Amino acid sequence: MMNRADPGRRTSDQLHADALVAMATAAATADPRAQRANPTVNVLIDEASLDAALHGDKMHPSAYRDVTVRTQSGQPLHPDEAVNAALIGHIRRVVYDSRGVVVATGRRSRLFTGAACEAVMPLTTECVWAGCDRPVAWCDADHSLSWGAHGATVPRNGGPLCRAHNLHKERAFCVQRDADGTWRTHRPDGTELT
Repeated sequence: MMNRADPGRRTSDQLHADALVAMATAAATADPRAQRANPTVNVLIDEASLDAALHGDKMHPSAYRDVTVRTQSGQPLHPDEAVNAALIGHIRRVVYDSRGVVVATGRRSRLFTGAACEAVMPLTTECVWAGCDRPVAWCDADHSLSWGAHGATVPRNGGPLCRAHNLHKERAFCVQRDADGTWRTHRPDGTELT
């Protein structure tokens, strides 16, 4: 269907078809000897759900409130889907405690890179700044207690912050995670931003 407001402009359906044709063309003309990129999808599952799914057990309904089976972006999954993905894909283990805090990786580095970065990002779907809804994909892993204040580069001292809020944090704002795993943002005067 033609776009009546602007006949030269392609519709959404036409743009989607163009993208599909471009992907098919790229696949057909790619060098078959070239190394192909392997996509990574992080699937988070709590230990009890994984154990039950592996053994074919049913979880007791009272345990449902503690179940975590989702993608990094927050898409819920059935435990069987997570197990199937683990059987056919590369497994990246992300271990976290009862409060939802990733266990330290033990890497010493100024920046969150590699495994340390990957351990910080999966347990939330958005920037941890109060009220920010930017997705984790738009964020950088950053320190709660800054490097300059002797904050360690370990997952328990890190969280995803979008670029704008990362810059605010460097202007005396403070972003910290409570013992229960809740993120709080404080202004330079110490009052909490809600």
